[in-house]
Amino acid sequence: MQERKPDATGAAKPADEPVVNDSGAIRHGLMLQLNEQLVLDYVHRHGTTTRPEIADSLGLSAATVSRAIRRLVGRDLVREEPGQSTGGRPRTSITFNSLSGCVIGIDLGGTKCHAMLADLSGELLVEEVRPVERAGAPAERPTHQD
Repeated sequence: MQERKPDATGAAKPADEPVVNDSGAIRHGLMLQLNEQLVLDYVHRHGTTTRPEIADSLGLSAATVSRAIRRLVGRDLVREEPGQSTGGRPRTSITFNSLSGCVIGIDLGGTKCHAMLADLSGELLVEEVRPVERAGAPAERPTHQD
């Protein structure tokens, strides 16, 4: 039996499955991932948007955009909220969820440790700078010997 490894979407695929098939077309799973990334990037750059705006701007079908949004909502990367009605059916607003994850940065220097925590939009949530316990030139510090 052939080993199956999960791809970036969590779906299992054969370990040696090519990116393109015999006819030169990109495999379906990769196309789903690419479209999902395009939609996520669009929502992140534009803030609040709608499915039709995404489809028009990216040249994707409504079904493709809806599938990508459904997967992104399932991973909590975007949020859907009821939009305002302009006389017809209200369009759902799509927004990037910057709190769905965090980014941490740490700079361990010779005299201080500088740490920062930011949301996925890059907004600084916490920052702290502390002196290191034992400062000194690198030659003065103990070295690890095997």
